[in-house]
Amino acid sequence: MNKTKTKKYRVKENDPVWAKMNGLCHWPAIVTKKTMTSSNSSKFLRWVYFLDHHKYAWVEDTNIKPYEEFKRHFGRKSVEPAMKEMEKIIANKTRDPKYKVIFPIHVKKEKSNAVTKKRSVPKRECNTPKPKKEAKLSIPASSSDKKNLLQPVNLSAHRVVTSKKFFGILASNVNYARGIIKKLISSGHQLYIWSPSFLITQEMRGYAEQQGSFLRICDNQSEVVKHSQIIFSCLLNPEEAEAMINRIDSNEESLNGKGYVEMTTIGPKLSQDFNELVTNKGGVYLEAMLQGDKQDSNEGDLIVLAAGSEQLFNDCMSCFGSMSREVFLLGRVGSASGLHIVCQMMRGVLVSCLAEGFALADRCGVDLDAFNHIFKQTCMISEYLKKKGDKLAKTSFVEVDEPLQKLHQDLIQGLDLSDTIGASSQMAAMVNEQLKRSIRRGHADMDVASVYAGIRY
Repeated sequence: MNKTKTKKYRVKENDPVWAKMNGLCHWPAIVTKKTMTSSNSSKFLRWVYFLDHHKYAWVEDTNIKPYEEFKRHFGRKSVEPAMKEMEKIIANKTRDPKYKVIFPIHVKKEKSNAVTKKRSVPKRECNTPKPKKEAKLSIPASSSDKKNLLQPVNLSAHRVVTSKKFFGILASNVNYARGIIKKLISSGHQLYIWSPSFLITQEMRGYAEQQGSFLRICDNQSEVVKHSQIIFSCLLNPEEAEAMINRIDSNEESLNGKGYVEMTTIGPKLSQDFNELVTNKGGVYLEAMLQGDKQDSNEGDLIVLAAGSEQLFNDCMSCFGSMSREVFLLGRVGSASGLHIVCQMMRGVLVSCLAEGFALADRCGVDLDAFNHIFKQTCMISEYLKKKGDKLAKTSFVEVDEPLQKLHQDLIQGLDLSDTIGASSQMAAMVNEQLKRSIRRGHADMDVASVYAGIRY
């Protein structure tokens, strides 16, 4: 097994490969002409072009594998866009043996003193694989002005080395925490964790021993804060998050010189209060909201919406890279938490609408498996609705990817936010009643797709 990991493969310019940067998974890439030897380690490096991200990076030759030979081994859902792009390139090479990929010119970013940083755009030739266009988003920074969101941070360029800092995790949100901690362990991060779940702590202890990674189980939250340089708070609800940070705040020196990353779903105002509390104690604060469900967490396929300290954000980049496929730094504290709540509110509306459609089809005598199959062929389908549709077709909600009660809590925060800024949320208000009906029927701990039962019966 060790021999396979260190084996070097002969590759040349324009070869399709799987390239891996330290702390990351292998990713489809194209080898360019440039090579170099590292001055620090005397390792031979190749300059590769990562597909889908459309970025360059130096990669050790021992971390480069032939594409076709390792396609089954490294292929997974999160790299599908890059694999599709690679297949087009391979098809072109098959048709024309002399075909060469023309790479975009690499332009180094210039430093700017402007408040809003603009990305330098690489010049592209006509037959360069065209990247997907990123949608431009904006959210209110206050009642009178709006702030443009930054583009997603390119993980291939940033997740170079696993951080050597000690990270603490306060983990009562088991739905997310299990997958996140496993990803951090497998990527070599040094962890102190606390969780009220004995099963989680024992499982993580065994997994860390298996991976040969540093992990300590702490008896209480204070012990985590004491030994960690950066603390991740991944708790069940805003009330628990507030109680936790107040408990930590009672110790005058506990947060001095440390980073505090809030991952619990909280509103913008509460997050701003947390920021003030942490900074007053000599610490730095970052909100990092997690878009996704249990399956996304287990697969490292989350989307991280962050706002706050840019330095702390950079210190956490290797962690974010391990647990997610996309990371956004959105500026001032409150931007990420507000956007996350909006997305969660939309999730509730979407799954409720889907459940209504399935309930109506069932009432019309349509077989739900057949209806689900037809729905998947329409332009309305998405990965999220596909997963929920499969649960609805089977009317099986015990296997939980996204607890109904958790989404209901997030939806309530969305309604509170809309009331605060005077926005209309009539659909969300109706969905709130549907979710409450399902909770009264005893479905609080089931998957959110169980809202179907409250609509159908």
